[in-house]
Amino acid sequence: MNLKRMKRPLIFLGMIFCLGWLVTGCATSKQLAEVQDQANRATQTAEQALKQAEAAKVDSTQQAAQAVGAASRAAKDADRAEAAAVRAERAAAKSEAMAEKAENIFMQKIKK
Repeated sequence: MNLKRMKRPLIFLGMIFCLGWLVTGCATSKQLAEVQDQANRATQTAEQALKQAEAAKVDSTQQAAQAVGAASRAAKDADRAEAAAVRAERAAAKSEAMAEKAENIFMQKIKK
């Protein structure tokens, strides 16, 4: 019988204990505000990082386009230089042939 009598107060004390445990486990409004501030700062930081990444992407795209243009101009200049070198070789060969021809004519004139 003693057990039946003690059952009600034990249940009541257990409920009070659980209620106290639940109340102390909740966050305060200050703590919630701090968490919200941290989340806002993290969001702002992420947005800034995204903007910087997009700006860097635009810059790198522009620089890549400039590099492609410079490479194209360099290739054209190299082709022109090669053509000029070929023309110079032909002119040098022609000059050598003319010089040899002139020397032969000079030697014939001296021999006469």
